Amino acid sequence: MQTEYHQFVNSDLRELLHGHFREFIRLGLLKMDDEDIEAVSVNIWLVVKFWFAFEQTAHPKAPITEASSRRGIHQILAILKPYVQPEFMASFQALRERYAS
Repeated sequence: MQTEYHQFVNSDLRELLHGHFREFIRLGLLKMDDEDIEAVSVNIWLVVKFWFAFEQTAHPKAPITEASSRRGIHQILAILKPYVQPEFMASFQALRERYAS
């Protein structure tokens, strides 16, 4: 089981995220180089993987709710913001506002 998980994280997930970012770059939505793709992919994975543990630590008496999920999505969008091309920033900001707490 652990071997399969490592395969998923180190190969499958990495390829999936890198593929999506390369397509976003090709479409002109984002501007990043290969080094950025790797770093952003890792940061997004860390937020996704540990977001609810962070929420429970930051707010130990509060239950996990849809608002908790929305804060996680907002955090991921914050990671992407520096790479969004100017012509798409207004749409990106509108998306971020949808997930603001």
